[in-house]
Amino acid sequence: MWQWSHPGSLYYIQRQISMCPSVGLYHEETHELVAWCIRSQDGFLAALHVKEAYQRRGFGVLVARELARRIAQLGQDVTAEVYAYNKASVSLFNKLGFRVIDQCHWLSTKSTIKDVSWPDGE
Repeated sequence: MWQWSHPGSLYYIQRQISMCPSVGLYHEETHELVAWCIRSQDGFLAALHVKEAYQRRGFGVLVARELARRIAQLGQDVTAEVYAYNKASVSLFNKLGFRVIDQCHWLSTKSTIKDVSWPDGE
């Protein structure tokens, strides 16, 4: 499960996919989505995932590199949001030539309102 999951996660991810560049890798025979990278609304390569059964095959590098190429073709800077404790992700982006230029710290709050509603009944 995604560590940032919340009742509006599905809606959030669907909006990211519809509004921002993204890349998916599908199994040729089953058409199963096995790896993906989504650019977040703030411009980062932020949602990179490879299903466990398909890890350690270079698919993460493949989708991240392709999305970075597409963003660069738009004349935009390519940046990634990587948590320092995620050693696999740090290694992947190092392989792609990324380097740390700054750090970001997030602050989150919890709603005190119990009946928060999301679009589509989420």
